Amino acid sequence: MLISAALQTVSSSLGRLETLPRAAASDPLVGRAIGELRTALHEAEEALAGAQEEIRSRDNEIRRLVEALVYRGDTVERAGSRYRAADGEPVGMPLCPVCELDGRFITQTFVSTKVGSHNECPRCKSVFSPNLGFGYPDGV
Repeated sequence: MLISAALQTVSSSLGRLETLPRAAASDPLVGRAIGELRTALHEAEEALAGAQEEIRSRDNEIRRLVEALVYRGDTVERAGSRYRAADGEPVGMPLCPVCELDGRFITQTFVSTKVGSHNECPRCKSVFSPNLGFGYPDGV
């Protein structure tokens, strides 16, 4: 990985900087230049370490999203809603699209009240237009 190599180079440069002859540092201009170089190398080292951690974090997020996409293979989309699938056909109530963004596949429930009916996610409580879903084939 390029960042790891750059981090090793900066660390190695810091090590070499420490071994400069003390005589070179006795000149005030050289001493100041060495101090500025040391500071710049430390800042570069910290920035590279932060970038490396950010890349690791993003790699983990990519892995999580890929796993969520793999699971979608057990679902099918019909009329703008995603459903669990049996033999490639939708079954049951639609899945919550809000929870799906988090990688969760929560089935909406049908709620009937005195003033009307709607679908609702039992996890996030999002409300959707009423949809009675699809029946279940025999044996499911």
